[in-house]
Amino acid sequence: MISKQRFLQYFREDCRYYDPKRKELEVIIKHGDVRGKRILDIGTGIGRLAIPLAKYACEVVALDKEAVFKSCFKDGSSNIHFVHARAEDYLKTCNPFDIYLLAWPTFDFRFFSLLKEAMGGNGVCVFTTCDNNSDWETIVDRVCRSRYKKFKSDVTNKQKFLRAIPKRFKVIAKKKILTSYEYPNKIAAFRVIQHSLKLWFNITLNKEEKKRLLDLIERRQMGKKVAFGEIVWIYIFKNKKQ
Repeated sequence: MISKQRFLQYFREDCRYYDPKRKELEVIIKHGDVRGKRILDIGTGIGRLAIPLAKYACEVVALDKEAVFKSCFKDGSSNIHFVHARAEDYLKTCNPFDIYLLAWPTFDFRFFSLLKEAMGGNGVCVFTTCDNNSDWETIVDRVCRSRYKKFKSDVTNKQKFLRAIPKRFKVIAKKKILTSYEYPNKIAAFRVIQHSLKLWFNITLNKEEKKRLLDLIERRQMGKKVAFGEIVWIYIFKNKKQ
C-alpha cells in the first residue's frame, strides 16, 4: 500500500513529464469554450488542468475524493477552490456548472447517468482519455503481462464506453491529439515509469520486469532524452434535446 505522501509524489511525477507542449490543454481551451465559464473538474488530482484553466474561467471547482490533493491548491488563483468529496455525492447537491471536465476517468456507466442528469439542458462535458493502444499505455502489457492480465479487457471496455458516448449524448467535437511522455534521461524514465506502474496498477517490478522495462526505455532513447508516444481522445458533448 502506498503512503499518502508517496501517492502524491508519484502522481506529480507522472504528470510532470506528460504532454510537454500542453496540447491537451490547448484543445480544451480552443474547442471547449471555457472563457468566462464555471467549470467543475471531476477527479482533479494535482490540478494539472484545473489550475491553468482558472486563468480563463470565471470559477473552477477542483473536485477529488482524495484529500491529499488539497495541498496543491494553496497558492492557486482566487477563482479556483478544492472540494474534497466523492463526485457521486457532490453532483447530487451542487449548483449547475457550464462545463464538466472529466479527464482520464475510470469507466462507469452508472456515473455517466448521474453526470447526464447534472448537466441538464445547458451543461457541456469535456471528456479526455488516453488510447490504450498507444506506446506509453502498452508498457504495462509488455512489461508485466504475466501479472496484469486485464489489459485486453481494459481496451475492450474503453472501446465500448467510447462507442456509447454518441448514443447517449450529442457530440459537439471529437479531437485526437498525438503527444508524449518525455523524460530527460533513461534514469528518470525508469524511476518515474516504475513508480507509475505502482501508482496505477499496484505492481512492484521484479528483476525480469525491470530488465524488460529498461530494454523498452533504451529503444526509445534519442540522445539523452527518452520519449514514449501517447494518443489522447478529447470529446466535447452535451445532452440531446428531448
